[in-house]
Amino acid sequence: MTTSHNPSNLDLAMRPDSTHRQTVQVGLPTRGALPKIDVYFLTDSTGSMTPIIDAVKNGAAKILNDVQDAAQKVHADLWFGVGNYRDVVDGDRLFTNQVPLTNDTAATKRGIEAWDVGGGGNTPEGQLYALDQLAQPPGSSIGWREDSKRIIVWFGDAPGNDPIRSTDNPLVTYDITEESVIRKLQWEQIFVLAISTLTSSSATGLNHDPALLSSTGRPDQGMRVATATRGSYSEGIDAARIVEKIIELGAEEVRKLKKVKLVPDTSIAPFVRVNPADGHGPFSSGAGGTADFALEFPGATTTSPSASPALPAADRRIAVRGDIEVQIDGVTTGTIPVTFLEPAECALEIVQETPMTAKPGETVLFNVLLSGPPGRSVDPGTITQKFTAPTGFVFVRGPSYAHYPGDSGNLSYKIENSGKRLVISGNPHVDTTPTDRSPLVYTIVVKAEEGATPGTYDDGHANIGSHPAVPLTGVVVPGEPLTVTQETAPTLKPGQSATINIWLDSRETPFTAHEVEQTFTAPTGFRFTGGVSYGYYMVSPHRTGNLTSTTTADGRTVTVKADLHLNTDPATDREPVIYTFTLMALSDAEPGTHSDGRALIGPDGSFGSAAISATVDR
Repeated sequence: MTTSHNPSNLDLAMRPDSTHRQTVQVGLPTRGALPKIDVYFLTDSTGSMTPIIDAVKNGAAKILNDVQDAAQKVHADLWFGVGNYRDVVDGDRLFTNQVPLTNDTAATKRGIEAWDVGGGGNTPEGQLYALDQLAQPPGSSIGWREDSKRIIVWFGDAPGNDPIRSTDNPLVTYDITEESVIRKLQWEQIFVLAISTLTSSSATGLNHDPALLSSTGRPDQGMRVATATRGSYSEGIDAARIVEKIIELGAEEVRKLKKVKLVPDTSIAPFVRVNPADGHGPFSSGAGGTADFALEFPGATTTSPSASPALPAADRRIAVRGDIEVQIDGVTTGTIPVTFLEPAECALEIVQETPMTAKPGETVLFNVLLSGPPGRSVDPGTITQKFTAPTGFVFVRGPSYAHYPGDSGNLSYKIENSGKRLVISGNPHVDTTPTDRSPLVYTIVVKAEEGATPGTYDDGHANIGSHPAVPLTGVVVPGEPLTVTQETAPTLKPGQSATINIWLDSRETPFTAHEVEQTFTAPTGFRFTGGVSYGYYMVSPHRTGNLTSTTTADGRTVTVKADLHLNTDPATDREPVIYTFTLMALSDAEPGTHSDGRALIGPDGSFGSAAISATVDR
């Protein structure tokens, strides 16, 4: 890392109704801002370039020494490369990568001095192929290094053929255009310093219109390539000034920091906006200073102190993690790690203690319990918490909260949508102080609506901030409960079995309950065996069948969950409905009559209940 930045990292929490704003200050060092710089010298080596090439060959030592001196002043490790190009008709001399990037200055000088001239067909040349070949990633045959500032010093006296087609030269395997070359150079973040030279040729420079020279393409090609790559364009440089211009541009580019940017990686880019998006610059390398950026994180907020980053990773519930790179001229010089935690409330375990159960018109209370993970505090801050009542229920009064033992009070709330929605604004914190130990208990007041159809409804839900919705269940019990009756009480010896019938009727009133839970407990000394059948015997033909049931391992309790309906259709469900069980006396049962069995229809017998009795006879 060669740049400092404040803050060094960011820990944020997802919060849809918030936007976090953060200033990031990038400090530019007084030395070594770009520790690696690669410079590649590229020349047109067709015949008309003889005076230019001779001048550069004669001045090679001075060029290399002066540019190297500029790099040393900013503490940069400078490497050089050398290549040349000709025309598409010049076979394998279309482009020659003579010296891949190297720190061997002597080899670079020999490469420049080895330039020779020749070839050329029509006046436009093959520089687009050469630039295409140079626009390679680090580690390729060109030799660009990872994390280096990459510069091409390019000089020539003629525009380029545009396009260069795969049929133009055996080296060309795909069509190349000015636009495709610019895209590749930009992708690899390579700066092009274009020097348009004056020679005796009729070509008149890199910006000349190739269409006037028996070719295709557009004028100002050299300038567009240089501008698009954030380089520079120089016009009309002759042999007497070429060495001076190369030194001037090369040294200036080595010393200059053109652009300082903050670039989010792909994982966090959708969650952050950087201003200015195009960065700051230019700066002089080694001059120090700062570059300030304003970051916006829509849908995020800072983490609360209790959601400490020192928590184990398993407790931090990371939603997204990534980096914002500090880039200078395309080189990553530092990173700002960014972690988005799930909102603190997502760590809560939220349960409805028991279903809200009421007759039509009746007002009741129910509790919602909010608990934190073991050993961890949860402190979301003030958030919006929305509760939707299940079918048949409405919210009627304000809720309260309590930690037992600890603090308690009333919650800030509003009731909306004709009582179907309760909105609480508050901080559901737990385990942050000795007075808010888990669980936090919300006590909420609801009313079963007049005329509500009896049944169990689980379409309510609680939305605590960004926590996934938690279902809320309500049970509407009929105004007149069912009559539940045991037909006869059997007398059995130990080991004997007999059937018993439980009658359910609604006193000639239509009754329906959807998926109602019904629990049957055998009296002391007895157990249930086998399944449960039902029958409507007051209709013809009788309607009978088996109920889906579960029995505990000891056989003491049978649970049935099924639709229960009576008197809704005289042809199918005229009361009563009769449940038939098989009851067996245990081998060690004590003699006597036992009446502690129970039939509970609905949660806690809310639809109706009765004792179940049986006698053990020795």
